[in-house]
Amino acid sequence: MLLSLMTYIFQAGDALIQLYHKFISDFESKINHLKLAHFADTVSRQYSDVEVAIHFLEEVIAKLNASKERRIEEPVLYLNMRIAALKLEQGNQKECKKLLEDGKSTLDNMTDVDPSVHANFHWVSSQYFKSRQEFAEFYKSALLFLAYTSVDTLSEPFKLASSFQKICLIRLFSLRCILLDLHIVECCRIWHLIYL
Repeated sequence: MLLSLMTYIFQAGDALIQLYHKFISDFESKINHLKLAHFADTVSRQYSDVEVAIHFLEEVIAKLNASKERRIEEPVLYLNMRIAALKLEQGNQKECKKLLEDGKSTLDNMTDVDPSVHANFHWVSSQYFKSRQEFAEFYKSALLFLAYTSVDTLSEPFKLASSFQKICLIRLFSLRCILLDLHIVECCRIWHLIYL
């Protein structure tokens, strides 16, 4: 209960922004870079002005790049995907697509990538394709997002919305099986993937 109360207090107003600038920034170079990226992502959501949030994330990325430490690709990619999501929110599909393409290239060249980085990339990709009404790519990215995400980390409203989208995917797939007269074994294999 206390943890829930603290979470509520910190999510209200600019408490997380103040916590970051007055406390975390003093030792940010000494903590796990990916955990820092996760925290910076959360802080960026507290800014009411999207441009200020982007500027904040770009500053964190610049500090990560200046640290010249190993394995900063993961946190930088994680934060770039947040920037891509904000660009998409602004209606700037071109910038979002560029960040996604760069992110895909970076992700393809990395090994032992944290699932949260994969999930973040696929989430932003799904939202990009959804905004462009490219539904096949949207569902592919959304399913990949779910593959890298623990169900425990998803909010209840998100689970409800995802369930509706999953039902739509199942209906679309069922129709495709009927129209294309796919072999029953192939249909069952794909059904199994959808339900995982």
